[in-house]
Amino acid sequence: MDAATICRNIANGYYSLENPILPRPTKYFDTDLETSIKRMKESERVLQKLPRPTVAAVELRLVQRSRKIWCVARRISAIAYF
Repeated sequence: MDAATICRNIANGYYSLENPILPRPTKYFDTDLETSIKRMKESERVLQKLPRPTVAAVELRLVQRSRKIWCVARRISAIAYF
């Protein structure tokens, strides 16, 4: 796309939004700042204690998904062939 076309599109409002993008509401734990900080730290502490998947577990999931995709692709190609 050349610069003249882009300038024409901008002048015509082609790239303008019809509605403004509203900001995402902030997450807060309490109206009191001190209590909110305490709750946020507690939440972070709990998240740190949760088990994380190992690399081997993630690799296994990827292999399983790729096998499923391969099976679906074979079925689609078999159907399309006939």
